[in-house]
Amino acid sequence: MTAAATECSTAKNAFSLAIAAYAIAWIVVFVFLYRVFGIDTASIILLLIIAFPLFVALRMQHRWLRLRIRDFAFLSVLLVIIVSGSGGAIWRLYSDGIHNQHVADIRFGKLANAAHSNMAFRNVDFSITRFKGRYIIQGEVASQSDLEHLEALCDKYGFSFYAKDVLVSSSDNNGSK
Repeated sequence: MTAAATECSTAKNAFSLAIAAYAIAWIVVFVFLYRVFGIDTASIILLLIIAFPLFVALRMQHRWLRLRIRDFAFLSVLLVIIVSGSGGAIWRLYSDGIHNQHVADIRFGKLANAAHSNMAFRNVDFSITRFKGRYIIQGEVASQSDLEHLEALCDKYGFSFYAKDVLVSSSDNNGSK
């Protein structure tokens, strides 16, 4: 094996190691975005954009012997643009408070699960509109005490004013609605 072939093999191994490091970093970013923002359209698109340099690098690795310096320059520029743009997008998501909306959605889901574990609330529907930030609790309960219990449960999870659309059914003993 000649010195040039050894140098080429070493460079290819270093490039493969860099690809593996970027892939691991991409997985870490994916887990971070999933835990903080949840999976929605913006984070999926952002993850695909971050993965683009990885796909380009894998393609370059298969054409290793025909690569030129300009190919590496292209990959470097692409990587800098993508990483800085993605970092700016993540910063913007934080400044817009999307991570707080995700936390509120999780809290609302816990409220719905807690309410559905009680048979008194089987006719109460918990939903989130397509446009985040609008939570809907509607339906009917059998008695005024069930309604008070639901309101207390909503207070516990921070959604106190959303239970106003829940009615007491007319089959209640005192006939109130």
